[in-house]
Amino acid sequence: MLLCFFRLPLRPRPGNLPVSAFLILRYYWLIRTILAIGWRPALSIAKMPMRSGPSCMRARVAFWGICLGLLCVITTANAGKLNDLLDQKNLTPEALARVTADFTFELGPQLQAPEMFLERKRGDCADFANLASIVLTQGGYTTKLVVVMMSKQTHVVCYVKEAGGFLDYNHRADVHPVVASDGSLEDIAAKVASDFRAQWQMTSAIRYRENSPVYLDSIFATGSSPARTDGRSARKRAVKAARAAPATKGAGFMETSIASVPVQAIIN
Repeated sequence: MLLCFFRLPLRPRPGNLPVSAFLILRYYWLIRTILAIGWRPALSIAKMPMRSGPSCMRARVAFWGICLGLLCVITTANAGKLNDLLDQKNLTPEALARVTADFTFELGPQLQAPEMFLERKRGDCADFANLASIVLTQGGYTTKLVVVMMSKQTHVVCYVKEAGGFLDYNHRADVHPVVASDGSLEDIAAKVASDFRAQWQMTSAIRYRENSPVYLDSIFATGSSPARTDGRSARKRAVKAARAAPATKGAGFMETSIASVPVQAIIN
């Protein structure tokens, strides 16, 4: 086994101090190395005869050098995926949606970093909308994140002005993933709610600050017509709507995102 490359025992002897953090880190490096090069190659290396003396020391140094090199490659590869998207010229909203077409829906307790979302290929509508906003804004598009709260679901989309519509994680695999919209909060909310076969209660343009949404220009549906509110009353209603709309899956194939996140501010 690869344990032969450790100069110190992996577990303390009776009476010794507890396992150190560095020793635990070596376990981590060992596992990452096995995952990177494969179990069979790693096992073959481990079965190589070892000799004591300078040659053994050189072998250990070379082995851990390879481990650290592979760890660096694995760590930087994830950031490279986001950088590749940011560096792509003429990347369209449709092309960006196709990048995530095979991603798996996974409701998360908080917003994922774009790098993590791309690495795991798992996430929810907030992760997708945030990624779309970052990448497309870098590419020269005008974007707007919009959250729509319904009675049982909360959904986040990314409106792209130049595309004449919004990107929706539920439509990422569609032939035409951009949902046409005039860009108004009312129109976006109506079309999102229609997909969920529900009535929207609140919609707002948002931005993320430290993984939490900051609400901008909130609109609440009052009866059959939407109404804008401001000041303290708007903040209270936003908090109430957020708490009353738990994150659950919608009807059929529809997917929803976080709803019970803290409201930081409402800016009018």
